Amino acid sequence: MKKKSILIPLLSAALLLSACTPSGGAGGTEAATTEALKTVQEPVSEEKGSQTESPKSTDQENETITPESESVTPEAPDNGSVTPEASEEETSEAPENGTESETFEDGHKPPVQFTLTGNRDDHFISEEFCYLEDEKFFLLVEPGADLPGDFAVNVGLIIDKLEEVSGLSYTIDTKLCGFDNSSVQLGYNPWEDMEYGYKVPVFIMIDEKANGYISSACAEWATIYMFELYSDEVWNAVPEYRDNPERRYDWINYYQIAHELTHTLTLRQASMTKIMTEGIADYYAEKAINALADVSPDFAGSVEIMSWNLDDHVKEDVTPENAEAVFRNDYSDLSHTDRGDEYTLGRMIGLFLEERYGKDFMKDYLKASQDAGYKYPTWYDLEEDDRNKLADEFKKLFGDDVFTDFGEYYQTHAYQL
Repeated sequence: MKKKSILIPLLSAALLLSACTPSGGAGGTEAATTEALKTVQEPVSEEKGSQTESPKSTDQENETITPESESVTPEAPDNGSVTPEASEEETSEAPENGTESETFEDGHKPPVQFTLTGNRDDHFISEEFCYLEDEKFFLLVEPGADLPGDFAVNVGLIIDKLEEVSGLSYTIDTKLCGFDNSSVQLGYNPWEDMEYGYKVPVFIMIDEKANGYISSACAEWATIYMFELYSDEVWNAVPEYRDNPERRYDWINYYQIAHELTHTLTLRQASMTKIMTEGIADYYAEKAINALADVSPDFAGSVEIMSWNLDDHVKEDVTPENAEAVFRNDYSDLSHTDRGDEYTLGRMIGLFLEERYGKDFMKDYLKASQDAGYKYPTWYDLEEDDRNKLADEFKKLFGDDVFTDFGEYYQTHAYQL
């Protein structure tokens, strides 16, 4: 029997560093990515809270699809084909996406292409590295993943909705550097020679040794680690997973995915402070998921997740007198384990700015950041001089009293959905 389940997001964290540096994300244990990603730049991976509600279960038998048969491999798009065996002369050239005949120098093979049925009750179990290409994104899937048949459809809906509610676009006028983080965490790059253009690579990765890897994102890509996307075989093989069934739930938390995809969307435009980066990711993810709540039980469940993650205040009270200082400090003195306030405060800033200045506030803010020199490639963990410069731009754009007014807003508005 197939049990469909989900990971409750402990924190939709994202350490948005450079366009080529991964950010900490939601759904794992704190600080566990540090060693794995040390060769790039030390990430932040924190927990904001946890949910220990008993998991739901289902006895429904779901159809399982595996990538072994030819029927799984669709007719490939122009840049994603599966070709017959190639000669040595042909293999000396860079293969197209998904060229199954190639073998790289370290012995691994390129990923194969797959499709999903669109039916939530169907399941695709990955047995090798494989990819799905859509209009605006790639799914890049490790072995051991369990994807529901409507997963790609729902990711596409989230991407479209995020562009709609933010007024931003994933396509920018600067060529992306094309980095991905797989080689850092796996020791080699199974996606070598894949070409993404401006499409968003969404890596579905498996923490099969329970190292505590968590979801992350930057301007280049989004990486998703979710227990509900692990196959039963992977889950049951790891005692830390198998012995903690409360970590798996019966619906997929698309809010976590929307949070990470918002990072990719905003950081393709300009650098931001932690407060704006994380808070705005929560803010737009909330808007997108609320708009999609009626699409499926997974989106409806994700709305419930948002109420768990968002319904609290920051530890230090924010007032008209200290709001500007808090913004300029950007919680830079918090340890990894104490992070979380930037999400809460930043989301409230989003609510405040849209109410006072209209729905285009984020486009205007990112344009001001670009004009101040903070264009792609972008950074997240800014130095004091950069934080102060962006705070000055914030005041120029929204008025000298913007921080005082926000402090009053914080004191008089309940933090609620």
